[in-house]
Amino acid sequence: MNMETQSNVIVLWRDAVKGAEDRCQVSLQEEIESYLVSLLMRFTNQPELANCVVATEFLQAMQERDIMRRYSLADVGDQCLLFSGLFPGLAEQRQVEVKYFVDIGRSAYATISDKTTDLYGSLATQFVMLM
Repeated sequence: MNMETQSNVIVLWRDAVKGAEDRCQVSLQEEIESYLVSLLMRFTNQPELANCVVATEFLQAMQERDIMRRYSLADVGDQCLLFSGLFPGLAEQRQVEVKYFVDIGRSAYATISDKTTDLYGSLATQFVMLM
């Protein structure tokens, strides 16, 4: 993707996030907004993501060490946020409730939360609003 196209895609996702904030009458911190835009950008061209089983991904991530564990758990949280917010019908297809994605996503973010950078703690506590 060239720089101009990437810039346009970022603007479109940022506008979508801002539009959702307006419709829901919430105001997100800039850090959270940027994180959501980045998340949407990362997963835009990954349709295979719908095939993953997040509980398995969560358990595998918990077995990893140090920084890989952190990255893997962030990915699990991100996937759960996408599934629950943008594709809640996926839960029905898998014969689970959306709460399944909410609980696993919150747990993934909370596990990697630390008090020095509270981004993941904010994602965990604001998960339902963000979805």
